[in-house]
Amino acid sequence: MKILLVKCHKNTIYSAYQPIICEPLELEYISTMLDEESIKHNIIDRLIDNRSFKNCIINCTPDVLFLTGYITAVDTILKYANYAKKQNKDIKVVVGGVHSEVNYEDFFSLDIDVIQHQGDLHTSKALIRFLKEAFNSSGKEKWRDFDYKSLEDISGLAYLQHGNWKVNEKKAIDFYTLPLPKRTIMKEHPYKARYMNYIGLALLKTSISCPYSCRFCYCKEINKGIYLKRPIEEVIMEIKAIDEEYIWIVDDTFLIDRTSTLDFIDRIKKEGINKKWIAYSRADFIANNEDIIKMLSEIGFVEIIAGLEDSSDEFLDSYEKGTSKNEGEEAVRILKENNIRLTGLFLAGIDFKKRDFKRLRAWIKKMNLKSYTVSIFTPLKGTELYEEYKDRIDVKDFSKYDFLHLVLRPTHMSKLRFYMYFYMIYVEQFFSSPYIRSFLKHRLKEILKKKSISK
Repeated sequence: MKILLVKCHKNTIYSAYQPIICEPLELEYISTMLDEESIKHNIIDRLIDNRSFKNCIINCTPDVLFLTGYITAVDTILKYANYAKKQNKDIKVVVGGVHSEVNYEDFFSLDIDVIQHQGDLHTSKALIRFLKEAFNSSGKEKWRDFDYKSLEDISGLAYLQHGNWKVNEKKAIDFYTLPLPKRTIMKEHPYKARYMNYIGLALLKTSISCPYSCRFCYCKEINKGIYLKRPIEEVIMEIKAIDEEYIWIVDDTFLIDRTSTLDFIDRIKKEGINKKWIAYSRADFIANNEDIIKMLSEIGFVEIIAGLEDSSDEFLDSYEKGTSKNEGEEAVRILKENNIRLTGLFLAGIDFKKRDFKRLRAWIKKMNLKSYTVSIFTPLKGTELYEEYKDRIDVKDFSKYDFLHLVLRPTHMSKLRFYMYFYMIYVEQFFSSPYIRSFLKHRLKEILKKKSISK
């Protein structure tokens, strides 16, 4: 049996410059399990290896196709599944990823056979073993004995049986562990993954879900909202196996509490690990733990991505963020004093007026922020905010859910005016931030060089 694992993408406004290119970590974990089962497989991710999906389907002739991607890639996943079925009607198509965990019904298609809507790898392993046994028992007639009855015992799966979708109950896991990924695709394509100017980047996952209750957040819906951390010994073992200089800890919020953070710092020091770190944090943790931020700087933290969201306590309260404007300002100060770059994350609400955009721009200028992103308020399907706003949503195209497009009509102005005020923030960033200009200049040179070589 041959399996093709594919990370699916959709072009966005940023695609030309690709400020962030990440390794397909979820597929690398699955790859490790496939190795354990001695199953031949390939991973493709066009942002890393530039390979064409269509060519791989034709040349690799897989028996099983695994597709994963974020909300913006829903249509891409459906198109890939359709193309694969047209090339080989017997191929089995499996869909997974964070969007399928909460919104599996978006993949109810005759071109898809199985949807994994429970994100733990125990479910993945059970599915892989089922597929292996079904294939090996088929003889010359591929999948002749595809016994759907056996799938009933695997939690967190939805599968197409005789034209109807069956959905198995999802179960929250109570212990979070992951295998040691070989990161083969990163070894074959070193220095392709990046975060802005940080080149040579690996991802690390140390927890699942999120313990906070921000109303706009999708991450807290994962694992039925139950937050779990991986055993520290397992995390350290994975870090030691990483070759890249930079490690991006992609937990929704890595800096959760003093105890676990101090434990992490202590282990990194004892093991003599010399890496440069990027991670997410809340503003209140930074503001209330200045001593820890100093320690993080000492072990190599170079960037913290923090959800500042807004410079107004009124808006912060409406998001149920649980942080304040003062904590945001303290977070900016503390990170600067400890030489850790801050990338601030902000939200532009659909009820913003001209003065709100002006206020946000003034606060960014006052705090001398050089690296930040502003997202348009976007209720994601599966969150409580989506249920509140779904009757007002007038954009159904998932590729527009990239936080750079309006999916709701603004309350106080036209869409055109909203976009004008919104993108003015980025225009000002270009002219005020040497960091951003340096990145764009460097990427432009890379793009032109690549085009020149291709000619």
